[in-house]
Amino acid sequence: MVAETYFACQHHYGIPKAEVLAGLSILLSKPTFVVQSGVLDALAMKGLATAKPGFIDRLIHSEYAASGLDLVTFEKASTHLPGVVRL
Repeated sequence: MVAETYFACQHHYGIPKAEVLAGLSILLSKPTFVVQSGVLDALAMKGLATAKPGFIDRLIHSEYAASGLDLVTFEKASTHLPGVVRL
């Protein structure tokens, strides 16, 4: 749901990436929301709007890491994250 909101705000409503990320960080930090492990950590990263890998790739990586699995990818940008195997 977080990824869908992120993309909808950017692509359908034209909100700049940095603003979407800032808004999600504020919203999801509220005690009324329960978010999966890694979401708030990713949102707290400085420069996330221009980071490589980006927010969604970091969410995917955190899901794999939480499960104790390596992330296997073709994406070069993710290779500096721990537990990533590039094909």
